[in-house]
Amino acid sequence: MKTKNGMILFWLVILLGTITGLTFAQSSTQTSAGSGGEHVRIIGIYSGNGADPYLRAIAHRMFAWMGFETVSLSADDLNRGNFKSVSLIYFPGGSTPPFRREITETGRGNLRAYIRQGCAYVGTCAGALIACEKNIWQNRPDDYGLFGLVPAIGIGPIPEINDGDGITMARLTVNRDSEIGAKHPETAVVLSINSPYFEIGEAASVSIIATYDAIRQPAYIAVAYGEGKVFLTGPHPEFEEDSSRDGNAYFDGFDDEGSDWPLMKSAVYWCLGLDELE
Repeated sequence: MKTKNGMILFWLVILLGTITGLTFAQSSTQTSAGSGGEHVRIIGIYSGNGADPYLRAIAHRMFAWMGFETVSLSADDLNRGNFKSVSLIYFPGGSTPPFRREITETGRGNLRAYIRQGCAYVGTCAGALIACEKNIWQNRPDDYGLFGLVPAIGIGPIPEINDGDGITMARLTVNRDSEIGAKHPETAVVLSINSPYFEIGEAASVSIIATYDAIRQPAYIAVAYGEGKVFLTGPHPEFEEDSSRDGNAYFDGFDDEGSDWPLMKSAVYWCLGLDELE
């Protein structure tokens, strides 16, 4: 009887262990796929010539705050296609001519193909301009969009906002009817450094996420590109003017009246198809 009871106890332990293991595995899968708290998504931050070093550093901090790993990407990585481990490519502000000089036609094609297959793209200021089909800068048309991911024209700077040294706080109205803007305040105050706006054709399927109050033109836009998604900002929501968590003291004398990072997080999660936790 002792042997029989022992065998019964043994198989009960095995059965309970199996059930517990399956439950734990299911719970782990749901956590990984849903919340983003444990996501293994990697953000590739372009760090080649033209990408402002301060803005690159701030971007690493912002995405780390969101819970993501980050890596730096070079023009050579794009040109050789050595970026397939990342789920989202971020182009910070800076200067567009070096982008154009160093990223070859092959590199541009590599990026477009990867976004079309399901990767995401987020661009800020100069990083947004190069994602548009066309640019107009200082009233000089430029029909050549570097990546051409978005059927829009990037236009800047904005005289009504970027007067003097071009550095100011721009007041935006957030489209709370949009998926990205739904959880956020209707008003945002964001740093503008000679920032552009976007002109969108009537037939274009581009979502306007926020507009500049001064000119009633789009400041944040979002669009699907094949299986991938793209989010662009004219101004600089990566800066935290009233917080030190961006690791940068520049422009801390300004007041952004609340962090712009939560809305950026919503945009990144939208791009990656992740659900945000309340």
